[in-house]
Amino acid sequence: MRVIRFDAQRLPFKPLERQVIYFDPAPYKDKLLSLMTSAVDQHYDEIRQLFAMEGLDFCFLPRISRELQIPELLEYFRPDMPPEERNRYLKTVTAENLTHYFAREEDIYNLPIGLIKYTGQQFDNDYIFNYTPIDFRRPEFLLEEIKHYIHYNSQGSPYSWNHPDMSSAPTDLSYDVNDMLTQAQMLVQRLREQGVNDMVIEEIFHPTQRLSRLHVRYSRIFLPDYQNMEIHMTPLPKAVFLLYLKHPEGIRFCDLPDYRDELLHIYTSFSGRDNMDAIRASINDVTNPLSNSINEKCSRIRQAFLSKFEDRLARNYYITGPRAEAKKILLPRDLVTWEE
Repeated sequence: MRVIRFDAQRLPFKPLERQVIYFDPAPYKDKLLSLMTSAVDQHYDEIRQLFAMEGLDFCFLPRISRELQIPELLEYFRPDMPPEERNRYLKTVTAENLTHYFAREEDIYNLPIGLIKYTGQQFDNDYIFNYTPIDFRRPEFLLEEIKHYIHYNSQGSPYSWNHPDMSSAPTDLSYDVNDMLTQAQMLVQRLREQGVNDMVIEEIFHPTQRLSRLHVRYSRIFLPDYQNMEIHMTPLPKAVFLLYLKHPEGIRFCDLPDYRDELLHIYTSFSGRDNMDAIRASINDVTNPLSNSINEKCSRIRQAFLSKFEDRLARNYYITGPRAEAKKILLPRDLVTWEE
């Protein structure tokens, strides 16, 4: 066993002590290496079970990346990508990607196939991992080597514990793609809680930073550069959203009573309600700083965007801001057009 170091500033995920990562520095470039990597793929489920019995997660990056090839997830991360491109999009992540984040260049050239595991320790700006080689010349003895590794590491190891989330974590991330768009943010959160999966997300999807224009057409909200996606909200959250969209300088919640008439005008233009007393009561409630109604409406607005694409994009569209300061929609207003 030896120690290798990853640059903590550049490594795109938070390492977890319970994860054991299969490391193949040059997959498929050498026949012997290819045979071992193929053997890991073939026995993947058995290996995962062996590690799970010790409270550990086995990470084989090519399998994780294949299981993430879900069209709905690609749409969630890349709303700018046309459907015909999504259908042929495929990227496989291997442990070779990890070499980009080594803290010491010599480790890139000196490590054969093996298993790496975070020690829980940092030194200077580096994460410290243990590395254990595997005899890649004997793929037929792979399972025996895995058992030997587990036995060796379980002797007095503080890491043999059952993580509370493991029983509910999916072994096959493509297990349920029905209605995935409404569940996407939950799945993404779960993936990002699993450490190395966050790097796989980055490598596969390259989440877009391209902001779409936002077009308001008679109170309907469209994002033309995201396949003309429509954002759906119920009338009162939508009215609050449109109010803030009209005020790029932002509005403090405590100042909302000053905007009651404007919000009332926006709301009545499309709500379809006729009872003016009930309408005014709703507007008074949502503009009352002592009521929780405005927080609820902002949560609905946030959810409307998060149900369509991930937060790094969505945060530019929903209402946000520090406590006691003006809340605003960050989207540059030169990207906003109105048709009324």
